[in-house]
This record gives sequence, structure tokens and C-alpha cells, in this order.
Amino acid sequence: MKNYSKKDWNTDLDMAKKTTTQSKLKAGIFIDNANFFYAQKNAGWKVDIAKFKKLIKKELDVQFTHYHIAIPARWDKSYAQTQKYIGILKKQSTIYSKPLKYIRAQNTTVKKGDVDLEVALDVVRHIDDLGVFVVISGDSDYVELRKYVLEKKKKIVFVSFRQNMAWEIKRGKYILFDDIRGYVELGTKTPGYYPGRLLLSILYTKNPKKSTPSDGAR
Repeated sequence: MKNYSKKDWNTDLDMAKKTTTQSKLKAGIFIDNANFFYAQKNAGWKVDIAKFKKLIKKELDVQFTHYHIAIPARWDKSYAQTQKYIGILKKQSTIYSKPLKYIRAQNTTVKKGDVDLEVALDVVRHIDDLGVFVVISGDSDYVELRKYVLEKKKKIVFVSFRQNMAWEIKRGKYILFDDIRGYVELGTKTPGYYPGRLLLSILYTKNPKKSTPSDGAR
């Protein structure tokens, strides 16, 4: 990660001030459903993407929300439920899908729906169009993607739940859904006030203290 000098620090603060008073940075939201789905399941509550997008738009000029998901086969009992879910998502996201893989292992079938490569390539394709990349995932597989985005002098922030945020990801910029639950939880009333500069305060501050494996998900 970048080591901040006094000059770097002042430059970033100046950029933050200009962003808040003049124009918002263009941003894209990229969602890894494979990681997001199980993270919500483990947390015991769900995120309303529309609420999250509304929250982010208070600070950034969100150009789009891309939702990457693997679709079960028609014979799979989860197919109908997935289609229903996608129908809801289409109202606030562009869906990018691929077939779910079924791998036969001994006497069982393992489902594989990883979309991290698709998300990474999506980010790369838009590297010249955006200033900020918001990736909903806490998977350590995205460490190299983070390096790439930073090398291009762009900003990237990862969003996930505390127990699913890899310690490697915590070495950079990240947001925990747990900390903004009141504003993004599905099926609940949102507070009438805004929590302040959520993203800008993260994007334009020094990198957080380096985490170790004991601080979060591996």
C-alpha cells in the first residue's frame, strides 16, 4: 500500500474538499453475488441494494450498478427463487449472469458460482471511465484487482460484513455493512438523518492500520 507523506496527505484532503464543494466523482458499484449471498446468510440479515445505492449517491455520482450472478439450471429447485430475485434486482441493477456449475464429487454434487473473475474484468473495462470503484465483496481474491486500480491512480473501496471481510482486504479501504445497518437493511425503516461523509472520509484518509488474520475473515 501507498505510504503517505505530508504532501500526499494535504493533496488528498484538498481533493476531498474540491469533490464536496464542486462535483462528485464518477463511481460504479460492482456486486459479487457469490460472496454477497453467503455473507448475508452468515450475518442473518439482508442488504437492500436500492438503499445502499441511495446512500452512496449522496457522495458519489453513481453511473451504474453491475450485479454478477451465476444462474442455476432450470431443473434446480433454486431456479425459480433465483429468477424472482433477479426480477427484483433488475429495478436497480444491470444483471450479468453465467450458468452455475455442477461438479460431481463422489456421491454428492457441488455447486460452483464464483464470479470474481467476471467482476475483476468488469472493473478493468471501466478503469478509464470512473474515479471510484465500489466492490461489494470481502474476498481476498480481489487483492490484485485493488493493486491494479491503485496503480491506475483511481480509488477502490470494498464493502461486506465484518465476519466476511478478509484481513487482506482490510489493508485497504473498506466499509462494513454492520456499521451502516440502520441505513441499508432490507425491510426496515431508514433513519431520517444522514450518517455524514461515509465514503469520502474513507477515500481521503490514510490507509487503516494493517490487519492480521485474527482481525477478520481469512
